[in-house]
Formats: sequence, C-alpha cells, structure tokens
Amino acid sequence: MIQAAKQSYSEHKPFCLVRFPGEKHIFFGYASKTKPTSQDFFIAKGWDANSEAVYYAKQAPSSGVIREVLTSNQSIKETDFKDYTAQFKNYLEHFEKRQIQKAILSRFKLVAKPERFDPFDTYERACLAYPETLAYIMSHPTEGLWLGASPEILLQKRARWKTVSLAGTQPVKNTGYIWGVKEQREQELVSVHLRKTLSQLRATNILESAVETATSGAVAHLKTFFEFDSDKKIHEILESLHPTPAIAGLPVDKPLN
Repeated sequence: MIQAAKQSYSEHKPFCLVRFPGEKHIFFGYASKTKPTSQDFFIAKGWDANSEAVYYAKQAPSSGVIREVLTSNQSIKETDFKDYTAQFKNYLEHFEKRQIQKAILSRFKLVAKPERFDPFDTYERACLAYPETLAYIMSHPTEGLWLGASPEILLQKRARWKTVSLAGTQPVKNTGYIWGVKEQREQELVSVHLRKTLSQLRATNILESAVETATSGAVAHLKTFFEFDSDKKIHEILESLHPTPAIAGLPVDKPLN
C-alpha cells in the first residue's frame, strides 16, 4: 500500500493512504468530484460548507475523475506576533462580553523541511507512535500533501453509532492525572453539545460512558463515549455533529475573525 502511494506521489497523482486504529493500511488511489458507488471511500472537504469535496476511492470512478495534482495558488503567511496578539485581544473581548464560551486560537508556522525529508517515512513513524489514531497521508488535487494522526472519532458505526467528546489537554504522565476545573469544563462543553445534538436527532438508546483519560502520543485528553441508535441517514448525523466545540469553539456557528 505504501509503495502504491509512493508511486502515485512520484507521478503527481492524487491519492490517500489511511491507517485506521488496529487495522492495516488502506490505499485510495483514485480521486474524483463525484461520490463513488463503492462502499469504502475517503472524503476531503474544507471547513466552508460550500467548499467542494474530493472523494478518494479504491477503484476508478465512472465520472469526475481527477488525474493530477495542481499547484495551489494559495500562499501561506506565517502568523506574526502582532497579528496573534490582535486576535487574542479580539477573543478576550468576546469572552468578557459573554458572547462566546470556548474558542480555539491557532496560528500558521512555517518550518523548513530537513534536507532528506521523506513524507512516507514520517507517515510510517506516525503510525507506530500513535497506534490508536486515524493516521493518513493525502495528496490533494489543489491543496498539496497533508499528513496527520487524529485520536478523535466524529462518527463510527459498528453494531451501533458512536461519537466521542474529546477535549482538555495535558502532557502524558507516568503517574495519576489531576484535571483542573478549566479542562473539565472545556470537555463538558463538548459533551453538552453532543447531548443536545443527539436529542435534536431524536436518537434512541443513548449510552454515555464515564469521563476517562485517553492518551495519544505526548498528550492526554478527557474523553467520553456516546453510543446511540438512529434512523437518520449518515450525512444528516454528520452535518448535525460537525463541527463540535472541540474544534470550532462555542457557539459553533459564530466564528471569530
């Protein structure tokens, strides 16, 4: 699977290589703008609800096929201290006015690649270092090469539907964890959002686990599992759950600029 991904990368073709927790690598070698008819596929979509999705499949699609990776016209500028400070003050004002309860302030950081950087070697090391995550390396048609390992489950279906409230962070320890009020409240905000969403979906037989500590690499988080039944279609559940306050803050529908 890794060799197939390397071949696609060398030929400037879009692809996605995924390792689900406890499973083998899955190679999606075909990209298209139309939803595949096969059962297994991977979707890449921007934050904007109106952004165009790219579907990665195991077999060639019948239409909308994307044959090559295009150079992105978007230039990324590293966030400087002045811009970061201004954004922080903006967030603080909204907190003081009680217009928001939770916010995520991020920044762009540009890092020079090592001289012999191998993205696939990095991907394999990520798979070993983070066995309980969804690890992926993806060549997007317009947004370039992406690599990551996520411990968070948005939605999963085995016998029943499952979603996760994951928030609050501290370094991994060898001894017991002590979670402060801030971290507990941060995670509870996500749990409240999920309870409300599942109620609006009229989900049934909801089972909520106790809050536990979950580790991923060098960090630990607070985690709660939610299992439920629902007769809604998968896209209806996904659109209701996403984005959660863990990544969008709260309220989730009022982004700060």
